[in-house]
Amino acid sequence: MKQPWEGALSTHLAIFGGRYDTFTALLDLDVPVDAEDDSGRNVLFYAAIKGNFPYFQKLVQLGLEPLTAKDNIGSNLLYHAVFYGKMEFVKKFVRRYGKQLTKATNNHEETLLYAALRGDHIYLFVYLTKVCKLDVHYRKPSTNDGILTLSLLQAIQGYFNRFVTIILSWISIYATISRRHRLI
Repeated sequence: MKQPWEGALSTHLAIFGGRYDTFTALLDLDVPVDAEDDSGRNVLFYAAIKGNFPYFQKLVQLGLEPLTAKDNIGSNLLYHAVFYGKMEFVKKFVRRYGKQLTKATNNHEETLLYAALRGDHIYLFVYLTKVCKLDVHYRKPSTNDGILTLSLLQAIQGYFNRFVTIILSWISIYATISRRHRLI
C-alpha cells in the first residue's frame, strides 16, 4: 500500500511533519497553498491524516475548502481521518462542520464505516454508527458489499480473539495464585 507521504510536495510534508513555520515560509516563497500531490490531495488531507485539527483550521483560514475537497478516487478528508484512526480529529470535524460528509462515498463506493473497518478502528466504527447515526447497512449496492461484510466479521473475530486471550490470561493468573496459596 502506498504511504500517505509518497508523491507529496514540500508544503504537504511540512504539514505532515507538524512544521507550520516551515509551511508559512514556503508560502512566503509563493508556493501555492492549494497544490495537490500525485493522489490529488492538498495540504488539508495531510492535516486530516495526521489528525492535526489546529493546523487544519489554519489552512481553512487561508482559503482552502474542507467540504468539497476530494482526492483522485473521490475520497474526502473525513474518509482519510477515519482510515488513519484520528478519532479526535473526526469528532472536532463533525462538531465544526456537521455530519454532511459522513454519508459520502468515494468512486469505489466505500463509506466511512468501510474506512473504519479497513483501518481496524472499531472505536471509530462505533462512533460513526452511534453519534453520527450512520446505518451499518448504508452503502450503495456494489461489489464491496461482500468486502464490507467480511471486514466487519474479521474485525469482530479479531476483537473476540483478543477478549478470549485476556480471559484465559486471567484464569491462568488466578489458577497460579490459587495453587501458591494452597502450598503455603
